[in-house]
Amino acid sequence: MEDYVYRKVLRINMILNVTYIFMKGRNYREVTSSNTPNDFYYFYDKFQSNAEYKVNLLEVNSKKKLNIFNFVYRLYEKNLRRKTNLSFYGNEFLSVNNIKTVLKSDKIILVNESVSFSLLLIFSIIKKFKDIEISIFLMGLYTKIDSEINLHKKILDKMMNIYDKFIFLGEGEYKFANNNYPAMSNKFYFLPFSVDQDFWKYEEISTLDKNKILFLGNDNNRDFEFAYNVAKNCTDREFLFVSNYFNEYHNLDNLEIISSDWANQLLSDSEIKKIFNQCLITLVPLKESLQPSGQSVSLQSMSMGLPVLITKTEGFWDNKNFENKKNIIFINKNEVNVWKKNIDEILSNHELYKNLTKNAKNTMLETYNQETLFNNFKKIIFG
Repeated sequence: MEDYVYRKVLRINMILNVTYIFMKGRNYREVTSSNTPNDFYYFYDKFQSNAEYKVNLLEVNSKKKLNIFNFVYRLYEKNLRRKTNLSFYGNEFLSVNNIKTVLKSDKIILVNESVSFSLLLIFSIIKKFKDIEISIFLMGLYTKIDSEINLHKKILDKMMNIYDKFIFLGEGEYKFANNNYPAMSNKFYFLPFSVDQDFWKYEEISTLDKNKILFLGNDNNRDFEFAYNVAKNCTDREFLFVSNYFNEYHNLDNLEIISSDWANQLLSDSEIKKIFNQCLITLVPLKESLQPSGQSVSLQSMSMGLPVLITKTEGFWDNKNFENKKNIIFINKNEVNVWKKNIDEILSNHELYKNLTKNAKNTMLETYNQETLFNNFKKIIFG
C-alpha cells in the first residue's frame, strides 16, 4: 500500500525535487566515496542514488559575494544573534541560484536548528507565495530556546507555524516537545540518528593491539573538565582525547590529545577510523541536557566494536533499545570514582566486554539499519 502511494505521487510529479540545506562541511566531501561515511548527510545519498528523485545540496555558510541587501541583512542578523544568542546566518545563504533551487523544490530538508534559525525569515516570506513543505532534523532545539525569554518564545512560535515537520533525533527531546506543546504534536516525529555501518565496520583486532581509552567530540554538552579529571586520576590507563577543547589543559603522561573539527576536516574520517582501532572503550561523559549528545560517536564506537560508557541524561536518544550492561554502560553521576570503577570492571571482565560488544553490534544491525530508517524517513516526509 505504501509503495502504491509513493508511485502515485511520483506519477503526478514525475520526479520529486528534494533539497537539503546544511550549514557547512558537505560540499567539499564526496558522500559516494568509500572514504566518506554518510553519517551527517541524513539520507541525502539515498535520494541521490535513486532516479525517482532529483536531489540538491545547499549550504548556508557558502560565503556569497556581498551586495547592499546582503550587507543590511547581515547587520540585522548580527543584532539578532546578539539579542538571542541563536545562530542566524541567512545572509550567507541568499543568492539568486539558491532561491531558484528552493522555489523549484517539492520538499525542503533542514538538517539542524542553526539552519532552521538562519532561514526562518526567508521561508516565512517564500511560503506566502509557494506551497512548499519543510522538514527539520532536531537535536537540541529546547536546549537553545529558552521559553522564558520573550524573543525566544516568538521565534519558537514562528518556527512552529512556518515549518511543517519536526524530526527529533532524541527520544527524550521528542517526549518533551509532545508534553509541552501538545497542540503541535501532529508535527512531531522521532527518528533515531544512524551511522554508516559499511564504513564504521567492526574489525576483528586483538585487544592486545588496543590499549587506549577514547574520548571523541567537540559538543558543548560534553563534560570536558570531568573527562580530563578521569584521565588524571586513572594513571594506570592510557587515554586518547580527540577534541579541540583540551589544548589549554596541562599535559598528562597517560593522555594524548589530538585536535579535531568535523566541519573543517582537521582529521579525515579514515584517520578517525584508525583511531577507533587503537582503543578499547569510548567514554562519553555529558552535562545534563535534553540534547541527545554523544549520539554519533557512541553509534560509531558500537559499530566499530568499542563498548560505550555514557552519562545517563534526560536527553538520551533511545531508552527502548539500550539497556545498562547489555549493550551499553549507563553511569548516573559524573564522579571520578564511579567512572573509574566502571572502567576497571569492563576492562577486567572479559565476558562483560565480549557481551557488550556483541549486543551493541546486534543493536546496530537490527535497530539502526539505514535502509529501514530511510524507509521510515520517507514515510514521514511523504506521509
